Amino acid sequence: IESLSMLALLVNFYLIKGEITEEEDEDEESVKENDAVNHNNEGGVILEQDAQSSPSNRSSDRTSRLSSFGLLLHAANTEYSTAEKDEIAATWLNWMLCVSFGIEALTIGYNLSIGPIFLQDEFKRDTGMVGILFAVGAASGSFAAISITCTEMGKNAFKKIAASPFDVVVAFLGIAIGVSVAAVPNFGVHVLGLVLLMCFNDLGATVLTELQASITTAENFSFLGPLGQVVRRSLNVATALTGPLFYGYFPRLPYIVAAAITFMWTVMLYFLFKYRVKVITDEIAKETGRNRGSVMQRVSFARSEMMHSTISMRNSAQTIEE
Repeated sequence: IESLSMLALLVNFYLIKGEITEEEDEDEESVKENDAVNHNNEGGVILEQDAQSSPSNRSSDRTSRLSSFGLLLHAANTEYSTAEKDEIAATWLNWMLCVSFGIEALTIGYNLSIGPIFLQDEFKRDTGMVGILFAVGAASGSFAAISITCTEMGKNAFKKIAASPFDVVVAFLGIAIGVSVAAVPNFGVHVLGLVLLMCFNDLGATVLTELQASITTAENFSFLGPLGQVVRRSLNVATALTGPLFYGYFPRLPYIVAAAITFMWTVMLYFLFKYRVKVITDEIAKETGRNRGSVMQRVSFARSEMMHSTISMRNSAQTIEE
């Protein structure tokens, strides 16, 4: 079921990858119109001094800014995904997402390593009940991930709660809450925690994959994509080794450790995402002459990241030429 959900997500991503939103279409159309106007104005050049000298040319100045934004957006759409490593290098955000796959796997790893024996020892449940509970949790997680990430209704509803990249923060917060609830010494509460944990864990894996793929060039993703899964599996190995040791010391310690680490990582992600959004929107606003709020309204975080990287690529190329 988890494999099918990941396959559905990947198919959905590739279907919508090449689409451009209506706002982006308007920007690109304005580029074409502005180019036609420019070619009819003495060789296609409208001097900035002329635009500033006359109030009647303020509309031309606005069109110029719109053109600049549209050109940058068009360049990001056409150049970003095929850029070479030496043109657009992976940012610290790309590497952080790889580590996030490991943190996401931490809680589920501890749950799988000590969950069955925990249910048997703490709540005296037989093996058949353990299997049913884990199956219900896994099925619930897959259903939640598919409903939220692969349907228009689910995506729109989740976007109202948190847009990218803060949907990742919400997923990690849900994981941390779920594993904390699972540590409560009550069978009903523990089962609720397991279901929450597995639901948000599958959701976290899908939104992480989507974000990583949308802000990483094809060449960088060929390395960073598998690396994220390597980190994830490595943390699974670590939890398989340390889970029973922690359980022998105190049965609920694995859940407590997982909750503490996930909470700290969630808080760090929130502030780092806030910082990143500010940096890239300020840079795009400076480059295109728009205000920061306008940039945030016009494009998503993923496209802002692409535009920011495109600006850096062009600046680097210009520096080399000079």
